Amino acid sequence: MVSQTMLATKTGKIVAALGAVIVLTLVGIWAQAFFFGPSDRTLIMQALDEATAAAKEGRPSPVLERLSSQFNYGDYAPARFDIAKVIRDSKPDITILNREPSITGDTATVVSDVRLVMSYIGQSMDTTVPQVTITLRRENAMAYLVIPTKKWRITEVQASALPSY
Repeated sequence: MVSQTMLATKTGKIVAALGAVIVLTLVGIWAQAFFFGPSDRTLIMQALDEATAAAKEGRPSPVLERLSSQFNYGDYAPARFDIAKVIRDSKPDITILNREPSITGDTATVVSDVRLVMSYIGQSMDTTVPQVTITLRRENAMAYLVIPTKKWRITEVQASALPSY
């Protein structure tokens, strides 16, 4: 009887210690990302680089991951399915000539000429669109499915002469 009580106590202590180690590990990962993670400027440039590289390869998922659910293209809010189809079918080569963001709180803006080379539905395009404004917002996201984090996502692309798709 005494040995079962001692065993239960030891098991309880082991479970409590493992739980504490898991909690401390998660807190450590969060603290490292929060205090020692890359700067907002770096995260924004990475987001733009990843989205344009994936678009050029015809992979819509990484591009859609970088677009906000409230994404607007000019005055139009395209369906995610339509965006995925255009990326998959045309593999657009998008070059943002000046990727330097202007950051204010949870919002950032990149104003740049953008070179666009693509072919879609038999139409070829090789153009530079002047003064494109790309607006990004820091949004809530999850890392490893359990750790709350923030991600920069593109909320809007605006220019005086955006190509239609």
